Amino acid sequence: GEHDKFVLEQLINDTDTARIRVMAMRGTRSLRSVLDARLIFDFTAASVVIVVDNARLVELSGLWKEARGLIDIGDRGAARQRLMEFNCESSEERLLVEFCMKAIENGLQDRIEIFGLSKPDIIQYLPVGDVVPGAHSWEELVAEWNHQDDFKQFLRGKGAKVSARNLGAIAGKMDSVPDDFVRLRALCLEMAGDH
Repeated sequence: GEHDKFVLEQLINDTDTARIRVMAMRGTRSLRSVLDARLIFDFTAASVVIVVDNARLVELSGLWKEARGLIDIGDRGAARQRLMEFNCESSEERLLVEFCMKAIENGLQDRIEIFGLSKPDIIQYLPVGDVVPGAHSWEELVAEWNHQDDFKQFLRGKGAKVSARNLGAIAGKMDSVPDDFVRLRALCLEMAGDH
């Protein structure tokens, strides 16, 4: 989403090569449009890295890596079978599996990567006190959250200003970049051909 885009732009800032572009998908339901955007795949050498922050989707990112390995040794059928074995528990998971299957069908698997963040929400990488005044830890806030409201809406009720621009500004002031984003940036540069 837009919040993620602003944070990612700050944390994987690519001033060295200007070869990384962050695009907000606004949910995995937009994955279909990525694969259907033939312009990207037919007329450019661009690769696509899909960043997910849901724990089950992170598990699926490992499965995608395994499927790509099977394709590399010439076993497309086993790769598809492995993906079909994933027990999808949500429409988001089904769409991501469908996306991976379509990527294999179109021979695009080498240009698509799925990167899973270790935290459940990108906002939890930011200094908690900068996001929610007076808060001491993300763990305390998550424990207090009833999981029925949207997490960002819950944070707004605690006095947080969680606009995309504000979160991006907070990310831009951080003294260090979390390891997940160091690895994500390295993956993006590798896929862009900057080894």
